Amino acid sequence: LLATTMKMIDLLCVWDCCWPWLTFQKYVSLLVFDPFVELFITLCIVVNTLFMALDHHNMDKQLEKALKSGNYFFTATFGIEASLKLIAMSPKYYFQEGWNIFDFIIVFLSLLELGLEGVQGLSVLRSFRLLRVFKLAKSWPTLNLLISIMGKTMGALGNLTFVLCIIIFIFAVMGMQLFGKNYTDNVDRF
Repeated sequence: LLATTMKMIDLLCVWDCCWPWLTFQKYVSLLVFDPFVELFITLCIVVNTLFMALDHHNMDKQLEKALKSGNYFFTATFGIEASLKLIAMSPKYYFQEGWNIFDFIIVFLSLLELGLEGVQGLSVLRSFRLLRVFKLAKSWPTLNLLISIMGKTMGALGNLTFVLCIIIFIFAVMGMQLFGKNYTDNVDRF
């Protein structure tokens, strides 16, 4: 079963059908992995973050329109980048990298947000755009190191948080048992 699955993945997810496609794939790869294109994508992430920071309540219509246009531009830019990387690497190798999976999910959620723009109550999808900032970790080694350290410590931190919550709960119950009575004496208590 595993061998059959791997053959299906190789057949459907590795795009190496003919030499014109491989030539096209090579040129797309040269474009996508060019350092200037990666710098452009990094700058787009920074400017997109600034655009999201400008969003506030009771904006004037002109600023709202500019931010909406910026969102369309950045979503299209990141969508094109993900599509070109998918072509350059083919799906089998594209989805083996964690950053590409992360990028694909963010692009998908951004496109979903644009598609459901008129639906009320789906503003939570807008908050997923903030995760694009973490794409900077690819080009910023210090941030990448910090994120990987935080990811490795989350397991131990989760256990510690659970123990702290239990301790707080125990002391809250003890406090209510000891001090939760109605005092009827006439002593001033602040």
